[in-house]
Formats: sequence, C-alpha cells, structure tokens
Amino acid sequence: MFMLGACAVMPGQSTPPRVDLVGLQVVSLDMFEQRYRVRLRIQNPNDIDLPVNGLDFSIDLNGRRFASGVSAEAIVVPRYGEAVLNVDVSSNVFRVFEQLRAIGSGKAERFSYRISGNISVANRYFKLPFEREGEVDLRMDANGHK
Repeated sequence: MFMLGACAVMPGQSTPPRVDLVGLQVVSLDMFEQRYRVRLRIQNPNDIDLPVNGLDFSIDLNGRRFASGVSAEAIVVPRYGEAVLNVDVSSNVFRVFEQLRAIGSGKAERFSYRISGNISVANRYFKLPFEREGEVDLRMDANGHK
C-alpha cells in the first residue's frame, strides 16, 4: 500500500500540473473527421522540473465529447514555469454539428469546456492526471465587451 502511495507523485512533486486550452485551429475538414491543432499551456507549480514525454487527453464542449488527442513530444516544463505544446486532435463531424446547432439556435450564450487527461513523465512508470474547466462567453467581442 505504501509503495502505491509513493508512486502517486514524484519526489518533491506535491501539486499536479495545470493544463489550459489556449488555442484551437482547424487543420483539415473531411466528410467524417475534422483535425484541429490545439495549443495547451502546461504550468508546473512545483519546485522541480517536469520532464514531460507524452500526454493523452480529451476535450468536452458543453458537456459533450468534442475531440481527443495524444502527443509523444518531449518537453521540460521548468520549476514554477510553463510551456506551450501544440497537439493535433481529431473530432467526428456529428460532434461538431451538435455544437454548431446549439450555438446557431441561440440557446448557447456561454460555451463551457473541460480538458482532462494524463501526462507521462520521463523515467517514471506513472502518469500525472489533470483536469481543467472553463467558460467562454459567446456574447463578448475581441475586447471583452458584450
């Protein structure tokens, strides 16, 4: 039991990393699948560097699965620092259609999102879970005015 608890965090690692969705760009649109480039900001609130060697995650929009993705890109997030990672994700046309229909009908004034997944740490046999939620007000313009 003690060994399982010891593997939950790295030595000196007490707080899980924060992962924020900071950008979404369309890469390709096909009949049944869309590809997006997602920009993720990984923040390390700990006193040791975080050597990330991969991650897997999913994005939910308005409570529904929107896209999922994986990355094997290795980056080091410095202690008390952050790094931005670009990851390609895929989505299904029906998921996108559901979201656009809710926005087009005027029912959605706010767009909620949830990103969750796991970060693989170099030379470790465990993953660090993360989850973050947020909202975007669709009535705001680029300057933050309604």
